[in-house]
Amino acid sequence: MLIPVRLLLGTGDIPSHRASAVSWLCRHHVSTHRIKGNAGLRDAIARSDLPEPERLAFLAHRAEKMGLPMGVRDDAAHLALAAKPVTVQNTAYARAETMMFIAKHEAAGLKWGHISALLKAAVKDGSAVLAPSHATKRRWSALIAGVDTVNWAPALAPEYRGRTVTAEISPEAWAEFETLLYLAGKNGTGWPLKEAWRRIEEQKVARG
Repeated sequence: MLIPVRLLLGTGDIPSHRASAVSWLCRHHVSTHRIKGNAGLRDAIARSDLPEPERLAFLAHRAEKMGLPMGVRDDAAHLALAAKPVTVQNTAYARAETMMFIAKHEAAGLKWGHISALLKAAVKDGSAVLAPSHATKRRWSALIAGVDTVNWAPALAPEYRGRTVTAEISPEAWAEFETLLYLAGKNGTGWPLKEAWRRIEEQKVARG
């Protein structure tokens, strides 16, 4: 997931002015991307591209904003995460950000239905969070039980097995895939098959 540059202003050595911040990111070889939000297009970056001091400073800032204690950093866990593919790292950070968001609102007394709606709205606005199902949220909660906030990303990193010939898919996702194929019509050109799979992949990312 990508982080809007506006959230990084003043983090670590990143300047507080947006244009200066973008220049700083370019000098440090951090690629910027244009993403859509409710207010239009905005600059964003992948958290894994940030230098380590700024990445840690951003995590501390987000935890503080969520009212969560940072705890003690597990260097070995973070080194292990850094050795994984960038896509795995970014998913881990997005899951951690999501769980901080949930923890903040649970502490405020909000029920899951309200929190879920807020997450979906945040995703639509281009925020670096996911919109997991309640079952997924409970599974992630179990993974970080007793883990300091600063170490949530390594704890939530998806398991990486390297390149495989086949990909796992849940029975529910497969059933939905078959339904999409049926509704799309005959697979004469290959488009319905690819489109159905693309939609399943998009839903998987949105649900974490």
